[in-house]
Amino acid sequence: MKAQPGPAGRRPLARTALFTAMSNLAMPVTSLMSGPILAHTLGPELRGQMAAAVVPAFVLMFVANIGLPEATTYAVAKLRQDPRVVFLRAAMISVPIGICAAIGFWFAAPHIFSAEMQVAVPLARTLIWLLPLLMMVIILRFAVNGMRRYRAVNTERVLTPTLRLLAFAVLALIGSLTVKSAALSQLIATVVGGCFLFYTLSRYRPKPETLAPTEKHLTRTIFGYGLRGWGGVFGNLINWRLDQLVLVTLVSPLQMGYYVVAVHFSEIPSTAINAVRNVLFAETAARNTPELVARAARVVLLLVTAGGLAAGLVAPLVIRWLFGASFLPALPMALVLLVAAIPFCLEQIVAAGLLAQRLPGLRSISQLTAAVITVIGLVVLCPILGAMGAALTSLIAYTVNASMAVYQLRRATGTRARDIVIPRPADARWIVGRVRGLIAGRRAKAAPAPELDQGDDPTNPLMHPAMMPEEYEF
Repeated sequence: MKAQPGPAGRRPLARTALFTAMSNLAMPVTSLMSGPILAHTLGPELRGQMAAAVVPAFVLMFVANIGLPEATTYAVAKLRQDPRVVFLRAAMISVPIGICAAIGFWFAAPHIFSAEMQVAVPLARTLIWLLPLLMMVIILRFAVNGMRRYRAVNTERVLTPTLRLLAFAVLALIGSLTVKSAALSQLIATVVGGCFLFYTLSRYRPKPETLAPTEKHLTRTIFGYGLRGWGGVFGNLINWRLDQLVLVTLVSPLQMGYYVVAVHFSEIPSTAINAVRNVLFAETAARNTPELVARAARVVLLLVTAGGLAAGLVAPLVIRWLFGASFLPALPMALVLLVAAIPFCLEQIVAAGLLAQRLPGLRSISQLTAAVITVIGLVVLCPILGAMGAALTSLIAYTVNASMAVYQLRRATGTRARDIVIPRPADARWIVGRVRGLIAGRRAKAAPAPELDQGDDPTNPLMHPAMMPEEYEF
């Protein structure tokens, strides 16, 4: 059975996911655009100092939230709780933790940074006081995602990096782009994007029939879900971002500068798929269709592999053109990270199925296992291979993590592993059909996809129109 077109003005899930991925590309694309500005103005060493000052705040904004963002999406999408109430309950937990985390880092910073990186400590201490606000932005993003207001989430994902890029450009033009001004601009842009999300949430007026009565122990439910999933969030950040944090203690600012450029170039598919995961999480939770995740995983493997091959071919030219010949040592790291993006993206999609099945603890197991591998790999390989050791460590950890996640989803839902990781000719035809449809400016007719149709059962109460946003049909 083919996916049937819906009423005019409503968007299919595939197109929604595509636009979400495209909007999330604004982050790495603007990073590539702002990269040359920072590279030519600051140089490799100062660029490394900026990264060292900013990374702690961006890592802690997720880790200190102890899984509350994912719990927020679950409570809104699956439990049908009022998102404004859920946000306030999550904020009551998040803000005190954020303040405590900021204080703890302020005292620990001099002992965390290497001797060569001590120059970045004062700025890192200044930036960390924005941590509670940054944590609130993440909860807002997941609350609006649980509302399935993807256009608002996509707008924020474009607005934030665009503001950051504009700030860098203006500061460079007036001769005021320094390590401190660039770092402050990056974090303040994130806070401004959060203000847009707060405006969206404050104007939300749900239909009474779309909400369930407020749960008696909602705060406990949110906290419990978040705590079970916190290991997954923590492990994911160790695997994805802690390499940059750990590198400040293991390598020179020059090596750090090379690695940051390699990450900017290679993270485009990872960043896009991370946003698609959030859409799948909300939709799978609301529709109770784990088959949706298997189909998405196969399609993502095709897209990320093809995109990685194309990116690898143009990498030497892009790095030389955008960043200059002095950053060419980042090329081997970028190529390794492009390969590592394949298992990373697979795990992100599979994680959506585990979170929607109220099994965040299973994801925590695989993420923490990979995190242990990441820490060991960084400590062992970086002193020998420099920043390249971090890239190889990421490849190994991502592969182990993805393998465990596929096994967990198979055990939890009965979905066969080959149905998750082996693309089919129908998947390739489906992608081609969607691309042709977008180019033609009309809805593409997808290839037969029985995996998706199981979620379209009209007898399923979760598919009742009252349970779905007006502007979407899936």
